[in-house]
Amino acid sequence: MITPYYGEFLQNPVPLELSIGSCSHGCAYCFATAKPSVDSSSTKEVEAAMRWLATYHDKSSFEARLLQLGYPVVVSNRTDPFSRSGERDVLPIMEIMRDMDIPMMIQTKGGRKALDFAKTLKPSFWYVSLSFDPDHAKLCRQIEPGAPDPMERLDLVRKLCEMGHSVAIGWNPCVQDWVTDPAKFARLLKRSGACGVWLENLHLERKRLAIMGERRCGLLGDSLIQKACDKSRPLSPFLEIARECCKSEGLSVFSGFHWDRSDFWKPCQSIYEHTFPIWQDCINHLHDSVEPLTAIDGDWFANGFKRRLPNIPSEACCGHI
Repeated sequence: MITPYYGEFLQNPVPLELSIGSCSHGCAYCFATAKPSVDSSSTKEVEAAMRWLATYHDKSSFEARLLQLGYPVVVSNRTDPFSRSGERDVLPIMEIMRDMDIPMMIQTKGGRKALDFAKTLKPSFWYVSLSFDPDHAKLCRQIEPGAPDPMERLDLVRKLCEMGHSVAIGWNPCVQDWVTDPAKFARLLKRSGACGVWLENLHLERKRLAIMGERRCGLLGDSLIQKACDKSRPLSPFLEIARECCKSEGLSVFSGFHWDRSDFWKPCQSIYEHTFPIWQDCINHLHDSVEPLTAIDGDWFANGFKRRLPNIPSEACCGHI
């Protein structure tokens, strides 16, 4: 269904997400594999989503009001719309949303129908995940067995940009053993036409290791798994190197727990008429307009966000953030 984008509230300016079914890319590290597959119920989910979309103009829920106001929807944070399973479960809903002129932000590793759909879509913001350089295509196929290889994804980015879409790369997770030369990789990303790069460490939960299984854990390696499960560790030195390489190529860089100024979200905010406020807006304002050592109080902070939020009756927000 279309739901509030809880997990990215104040981090991503798109306030809604569509996630249905399961992803067949089979990435060993994917957080979505931490829960059992909902593939068996996907037909009912798809039918329910289509019924809801057919009448959302008449509804008063928080999600419906945001759609009525023209806010975009992320497709998708918990599956991939262009995986083989996404073709069946998610793509039909996306086609209806496109025909209803509902704006979408697309998150994907690509797939055989990605470009065909992109050709029919208004200029949109795409987030293409790519953690492996072409030198590690074989390892990529082992760890992300259902996803396109690195060169296919770079080609997807280039063609999306040629169509008029804005594309950011998700170098997420950013793992040293998956990239031979971070400077060379950053140049490849820039030459593909990407406007920005989202960089994060690999994060894993201990409870997921049993779900991942011995073979997938073996592909990642004990050392990487231990680092990924350590919640106390700082950002890795390699991630900092990758940040500097991307910035030197003129790419806007974003990470969830960095306080640097960044224009990573500007293309997204310029494409869609309505977006939610994010932490990065506040950080950029502090860098651009506030003198060092100036006191910032809670009212200044809260009012800055409040001006960017939609005026929705409180009863529509019951049960939501």
